Amino acid sequence: MKLYKATILRFGRVLVQAETESEAKEKAGKISEQEIYWLTEEDGLPRLVSLVEPWEQKERK
Repeated sequence: MKLYKATILRFGRVLVQAETESEAKEKAGKISEQEIYWLTEEDGLPRLVSLVEPWEQKERK
C-alpha cells in the first residue's frame, strides 16, 4: 500500500466591523484562527480535498 499526502481546505466565518467590503476583506484576512468559527460537516459543509499526491519519504509533512 502507498502513502499519499492530501491537502484539505477548511471554511470558516467571522464578523468584522468595517466601512467598506474591501476593508472588511482586509480585516478578515488578519483575524487569528482562534477567532474564526470553522464550519464542519455538522454545518452541512463536508471537508474539501483539493489535492492528493504521492508522499515521498524525503518530505517532512
